[in-house]
Amino acid sequence: MRIARARSALGRVPGTANKTYLCVYSYGHEESAQSTLHNSGTATYKIAPSESALSALRRLPWPGALALALTCACSAPRRPTPAEDPVLALAELARQRYAGHSGLGNPQVQRIAADVYAVMDLYNPAGGVNAGIVFSNNSVVFIDAGTSVVSGQFLWDIASARMRGDEAVYLVLTHHHSDHTFGMRVFREKGATVIAHALADMWLGDDNGRYKATLTAMMRWTPEKADSILRDVILTAPDRTILADTVLNLDSDEVQLLVTPGHVPSELAVYHQRSGTLFASDALYEGMPPTTRFGEPPQWESWIGELRRLRDLEPTTIVPGHGKLCSVAEIDRNIDYLTELLAAQRPGS
Repeated sequence: MRIARARSALGRVPGTANKTYLCVYSYGHEESAQSTLHNSGTATYKIAPSESALSALRRLPWPGALALALTCACSAPRRPTPAEDPVLALAELARQRYAGHSGLGNPQVQRIAADVYAVMDLYNPAGGVNAGIVFSNNSVVFIDAGTSVVSGQFLWDIASARMRGDEAVYLVLTHHHSDHTFGMRVFREKGATVIAHALADMWLGDDNGRYKATLTAMMRWTPEKADSILRDVILTAPDRTILADTVLNLDSDEVQLLVTPGHVPSELAVYHQRSGTLFASDALYEGMPPTTRFGEPPQWESWIGELRRLRDLEPTTIVPGHGKLCSVAEIDRNIDYLTELLAAQRPGS
């Protein structure tokens, strides 16, 4: 009853409605309240309520420890430990197995929901890059393949902790750039169905090593160094291409493949509605300016429109292509940046 009353009161405070986590705030009884909620199976964590939320709390007619529903910008309930999750456990072993390999990076695996994982900070010569995995009863969806063959192998290895071997396996490439595609041979060799935007096909099909050679020259690597980092990259045409938003049915679940041009014309985002998780790829950058050098003002205008569309999904958790897990507030920051960039391009500005 008290939780319901707290939700009702806070629901009237701007910024606290929808997508809430159960949190604890107290007036001198925090430990007791946390213990009670923990024993009931409720995940709790500390927060710093806003002034508007505190004002609502003070108007509640009951004192003591308050179990509240508050919106937390980029927080989440307690994450399971590796001992509690086979994917996380195998991630620890895989990091040890590939320790010292320059093409792995420092991947951190986070379980967002029971069947949804984010893999953060895989190797990227310009900084980390992120990927994802979604499980259903009889399917596995990988979102992006990393920059190197060892990154792709890491993704496959950790997912194998929950795979029987007879699942339908999909690899969704969110666009053609090397940091999202160069690990794809691992999935191809495992029999995965590769899905990408139709415009990515011109970069991936009939590559014959050209893209790896281009990256090697751009980074001023020797061929030997490129091989040591990237390994034997083999790019191939997708099995399935899309030009419009598409629902990928996964027996007991589904993911939405959303066409989101802006960063590049072949950009896709992946939305798992059941968990509220948006894999935004390079449609969204966390903590850094979006990379706009692949387009011009008309493309940036389109990008803003796509970001607004993603914001309207009201995702609970966003996995950007680069940076940390974030919320819709980061979408607003990217929109503001692109809007200011467009304004600076206008004559007389």
